Amino acid sequence: MKTIWKYKVPYFNRISEIIMQEGAVVLHCDFQKNDLCLWAVVEPTAMKVRHRIAVMGTDYVLNNFIPTKDQHVATVQDEWGKEVYHIFDLGEIFDLGEG
Repeated sequence: MKTIWKYKVPYFNRISEIIMQEGAVVLHCDFQKNDLCLWAVVEPTAMKVRHRIAVMGTDYVLNNFIPTKDQHVATVQDEWGKEVYHIFDLGEIFDLGEG
């Protein structure tokens, strides 16, 4: 039975890998208190995979990372309104071998 789970996301202008269930559908990302959180629809019994999430700040150098509009999940401000981050869903990597 599918449900919505919350995951904490590092937000230091980088691409992170988060362990999530295979087939997770990212719904939204926003700050909750001091944490950047991502909500996704998951099947709890599905195999675990690495899911790549990019968090890039406004005016930060992207280097070789060129995001697409389809990968964009959200644009959020930190709780103090000083920083703006753009979150991108880069998809799954299937190599954990866990169930």
